[in-house]
Amino acid sequence: MTERPTTPLDSDLTGHILDAAGDVSGEMAAPAMPKPASKTPTVSTSLRLKVDVFAELQAAAQTRGIGHLVLAQQLIEAGLAQLREDDAMVPLADVRLLLAQLARRTTPAA
Repeated sequence: MTERPTTPLDSDLTGHILDAAGDVSGEMAAPAMPKPASKTPTVSTSLRLKVDVFAELQAAAQTRGIGHLVLAQQLIEAGLAQLREDDAMVPLADVRLLLAQLARRTTPAA
């Protein structure tokens, strides 16, 4: 690999530019780092959704003025909170069995 030849003009020009610019690093403000949304550690995950479900999620998020990932997180957290609070959660098979037993005990209406 050959190096690009430099001429005295190249090095003089570079030197003049650097001299003219000077060191301005002390004048630069430190970049403002965004504050974390939460102090609670989070994990990254991947979720596969049907195309129509994803489109609905995006539309709902846009209506609310938030990102679709933020809305998905909110919906998941709300759903889990509801599951925790709902003591009446029973399997559907148990509900059907109970309804069948009740149906056998009652006499049909005339």
